[in-house]
Amino acid sequence: MWSGDSRLFETRERDFAGPKTEAERTFDYYDRSTRDDIARVRALLDAWFSRYPVAHRNELRARIRTGGDRAFDAATFELFLHELLVQLGYQVEVHPPVPGQKAQPDFAAVHPVDGKLYIEAVVATGLSEKDRAANARASIFYDVLNELDSRDFFLDLHVKGSPRTPPPARKFRDWIEKRIRELDYDQVLRLQTSESDGDVPSWLFEWEGWQIRVRPVAKMKHRGEPGGRAIGLRSYRAAGVETWRPIRDAIRSKGRDHAAVDAPLVIAVNALNHYTEEIDLPQALFGEEQLEMVRGQPPQVVHARNGAFIGPNGPVYRRVSAVLLARHFYPRLAAKAPLRLALHVDALRPLAGPILELPQLILNAAGCLEWIEGRSTSAVLGLSPSWPENAFDDSHR
Repeated sequence: MWSGDSRLFETRERDFAGPKTEAERTFDYYDRSTRDDIARVRALLDAWFSRYPVAHRNELRARIRTGGDRAFDAATFELFLHELLVQLGYQVEVHPPVPGQKAQPDFAAVHPVDGKLYIEAVVATGLSEKDRAANARASIFYDVLNELDSRDFFLDLHVKGSPRTPPPARKFRDWIEKRIRELDYDQVLRLQTSESDGDVPSWLFEWEGWQIRVRPVAKMKHRGEPGGRAIGLRSYRAAGVETWRPIRDAIRSKGRDHAAVDAPLVIAVNALNHYTEEIDLPQALFGEEQLEMVRGQPPQVVHARNGAFIGPNGPVYRRVSAVLLARHFYPRLAAKAPLRLALHVDALRPLAGPILELPQLILNAAGCLEWIEGRSTSAVLGLSPSWPENAFDDSHR
């Protein structure tokens, strides 16, 4: 039964206890799963949504429930930021008008002592439309391959490239199933647990710029059990990915959109590239790290002055008072997603208020980067650090 405007999820019986499929929308999985950890995620999102301003609920609900994962990721990140601001003690207005500019930031947060600030949210993935289309084709392929009935072996996939067109998934699955049936379990187990691991058979699949090397892995704990995913491991050939650039470009874009703000502006970035690390934040802000070599002196790491805060001629985007970086925020990781607030070195409107209680990155008076610890995400949201307890590790979503 649908329970009204204050909830995202219907109140009904659910009976699916399996993992999320590759191509499945995240909302659909959350809505059908009966697992305890996912039930906690639903309850948390509903609680956050109940505190979201009533006049803006329908638009946010539609993005979460009926959009694809891009819309879901953006909308749930905004919902998270609203809750974060509320728990920090702010009164929050959604899409406030700003005199002198057409764009409206996502939030205005007003504190009774420290005044107003604006928050603008953005998700940074670094993916092009071409990348997303290729990933969608690959997801459908993996889902079909996971249908393979292999009770003695997992599949270990080594992936290179991405498919330019839809691959013949069922044909390949049926071919792999025949190869799996021909294997001797004891022989494969013996090889993979000895120095002859390289002698375990493997098969190469190639399609339109995509290569997958498939190796069988003998099951031990779950041998003979029906159901479950056939793919046990999946790795990708390392590529030179500059994960700081999408963060920098997102900050620049939002900084241009909100060049007329009349209060401190915080751009909140959810960096969803799998390889994003904390070191990407200073590169996005101050420029790419380079090794400077001066004769007679030890080498030192410097920044290339091509960041969102520092350009070739000094500070830029000074109306951006700070950047709040979230790495890999998904609702299921709400208690664990690390946050880092980076203050602009020369902001037109310096930031103040309880948002400064969050962990920070600053450029100190000596010109050195300094990482300052603060309140964790779980502490601000009132969640245990291990929330949602008893969660499986089969999906970051």
